[in-house]
This record gives sequence, structure tokens and C-alpha cells, in this order.
Amino acid sequence: MDSATTESSQVFANPDGTFTQDMHAAPVRARRDGGTWAPIDTSLVRASDGSVRAENTTVGLTFSGGGSGDGLVTLEDKGHELQLGWPTVLPEPRLDGNTATYAGVLPDVDLKLTALSSGYTSVLVVKTPEAAGNPALSKIT
Repeated sequence: MDSATTESSQVFANPDGTFTQDMHAAPVRARRDGGTWAPIDTSLVRASDGSVRAENTTVGLTFSGGGSGDGLVTLEDKGHELQLGWPTVLPEPRLDGNTATYAGVLPDVDLKLTALSSGYTSVLVVKTPEAAGNPALSKIT
């Protein structure tokens, strides 16, 4: 996952002599580890080491499989790595397509991480008014 392409412009000749241009504003293919190109696939799968990774994105994207919060998210690109953590122990995530849900990271609060073509998003799902008043929420950055 060392390169990406936006396939920003492809031009096709039509049988009637006109041309069609196909353009994309975001990456549509990424290079796999073996060097071949494949469509972007943000589906999450469990790796043999227990971590969770996106199938094929423009950056190497790995989520924690649970346990220590040190390696919540790891992004790898061109030999560089960025790792983000979580302040507490994480439960094993429930996977649904491109989203990993860590239930109960705080009382009545779930953490949802969603894989994107070139990164991820994170959302805290606060389920009750009491959970919204938890001072630990204000310390998460």
C-alpha cells in the first residue's frame, strides 16, 4: 500500500465519434503489497495477529483488535507510520463493513472507527445524558 492513484481522468472514444471523459475526485484504486493495482476496498478484516485492517486503501490502515489502547489506529505510508492511542483498555471491536465499534469505552459510550480510502473517521456514540456528563469525555483529544 505504498502508492495511490486518483485515476483523475480517463478518456474513451465512443462509436459515434464523440469522446467521454471519466473523472474521479477521490482515489479509486490503490497498490496492493504485491505491487498490483486494485479497486479501493475499505472493508475491515481481522488479521492473524488480532488487529483489524482495511482491505485495500491508499495508506496502510490498521485498527486495534482490542486490549491496550496504545495502538488504536495505525496509518502507514511510504515507510512512515503514525500511531494514535486510546487512554484505556479497549474491548474487541464489532466489525460491520468498514466500521469497527468498540462498545463501552466509557460507561454508555461507544467508539466507532470507519475506514476511508485515505484515512479514517472516529465518532463517540454517547447513549445517555448521564454519559454525556462524564468528565472523561472532555479529556479526549
